[in-house]
Amino acid sequence: MAVAALEEAARAEPLNPQVQRTLSEAYLANGLAPDAYQAALIVRNIQPEDLDAQMWFIEQGLKLVDQAGINTQQLWQEIIQSLKSATQLAPERADLHLRLGRILAEDGDPAGALDAFRRMADTDVSNQAIPIPQLYQIARTVRELGDAFWLSSS
Repeated sequence: MAVAALEEAARAEPLNPQVQRTLSEAYLANGLAPDAYQAALIVRNIQPEDLDAQMWFIEQGLKLVDQAGINTQQLWQEIIQSLKSATQLAPERADLHLRLGRILAEDGDPAGALDAFRRMADTDVSNQAIPIPQLYQIARTVRELGDAFWLSSS
């Protein structure tokens, strides 16, 4: 019943991001992953210059990965695109570059991952705290990317 009311609200206000967010979350809670994905895309697309909207889409997208009825590869690319947008909207945020680098490494894009880590290193982290475990993960990922690069070039 709640989903039907949200669908009606979304029809009445299709460009209302809060309605679309709530609808996407309700769909996901009710096992309707493809519908949740479509509503999440609407949120991201109607607010492309809003960092909060990009970050919400990334989080919602990560919840949808590997759900039934979802094209995981397509969703993964949408998540990467949103992370790239987020790093452009907030280039000073080292955490976004870190997250992008880690996801690109998981996606098999070592050059993109290393570039994101380089941009992270170029940010002013004096006002940010990156926990030691995350720095360790970066170092390990960079080492693995380097090992893979050297193995593939030999």
